Amino acid sequence: MHPHVHIFLHADSKLKTFYRPPSAHVDLWLNMTENLDSVGMQQADCQKPLIILGDFNVNTLQLNNANLRHLNGICSDHNLAMQQTAPTHYSPTGVPSTLDLALVSPALPVKDCIAHNACISDHLPIVLSTSIVVPSKHPHTREGRNLRRIDMATFQ
Repeated sequence: MHPHVHIFLHADSKLKTFYRPPSAHVDLWLNMTENLDSVGMQQADCQKPLIILGDFNVNTLQLNNANLRHLNGICSDHNLAMQQTAPTHYSPTGVPSTLDLALVSPALPVKDCIAHNACISDHLPIVLSTSIVVPSKHPHTREGRNLRRIDMATFQ
């Protein structure tokens, strides 16, 4: 059985995916910043919902980490919050790490963000639940009279 991905986004929302190889050069963080800037996600423009999901290969449980400092800087500059705090990966010796992240703009109210205990890979998938309110369009109905069927004599 294959896992299903259900994504329902409002038209103004943006969903991005990200992968950082474990041995990636520090320039990758600069590229990420440039990509966010190119799609109009400067801090002043974060009124629209943005979700960035991916394998960042940055252990957020190790606070003394240069890559984490770069990632925290990007989050601060673009007004993004890290939602995932539970471990998403365990080493063969059982050491936990949080490598897979969900970064979310403040325009997106997050209800829950968990690491799902599924045996899909050596990383646990992230399940992000939000409460985006999408205005529904109600059908407009008009009630009226068919003027061709009116007996004008009854109105005199």
